[in-house]
Amino acid sequence: MDRKARVSAWCAIGWGANCFARECFVDDLATAAKLSPVKLRRQLLAKSVRGRAVLNAVVKMSSFGKPPRGREHGLSFACYKTTLGAGVAELSIDQTTGQIRVHRFWAAVDPGIAIHPKNLSAQIEGGVIFGLSGLLKERLSIVKGEVEQSNFYDYQVLRANEIPEIKIEIAQSGAAPSGGGEIGVPMAGAAVANAVFALTGKRLRDMPFTASRVKALRST
Repeated sequence: MDRKARVSAWCAIGWGANCFARECFVDDLATAAKLSPVKLRRQLLAKSVRGRAVLNAVVKMSSFGKPPRGREHGLSFACYKTTLGAGVAELSIDQTTGQIRVHRFWAAVDPGIAIHPKNLSAQIEGGVIFGLSGLLKERLSIVKGEVEQSNFYDYQVLRANEIPEIKIEIAQSGAAPSGGGEIGVPMAGAAVANAVFALTGKRLRDMPFTASRVKALRST
């Protein structure tokens, strides 16, 4: 197929988009099976000691399923190389504007042996912010084969005052070390999407989750 425009890998290569699709589908399966998102994932990870460990850790960290009033939690499980991670997003939606606000994000990651734990935590935080920015704001439009946006005034990214409180836990499984610098990206989008579904009962499937798309959920 002739694509007409050059494309390239997003951060975390194929994991970002694929994890978004997979983890939203897993939540849909949980709904259909009348299971909690946590219980279904525990069943799917029955043979993965490391996978269950990060899942259980992030559920405990976030008190998953018990958000403050007016907010909801969303869960996702992510992989990158042989690194395993799980994330939980806590968000609310402004009913007037349709704006999503992510208040808190928790991540538990098992990269094997963490050579530089503080550096790894910083990379995970950066990945979460990158993933949230791509999900909530970043968008290109192409007219007559040309990208319309030219700078940050018309290509919006997540601002400092929009970054949620982020807490990271590094699991110590003793497994062989693996790349962990991009694990925060794939878990971010799906966790937010699943929280939106938990809050509204409706599914957003197209990035970015703009205010107009959120408001349109009311008519679907």
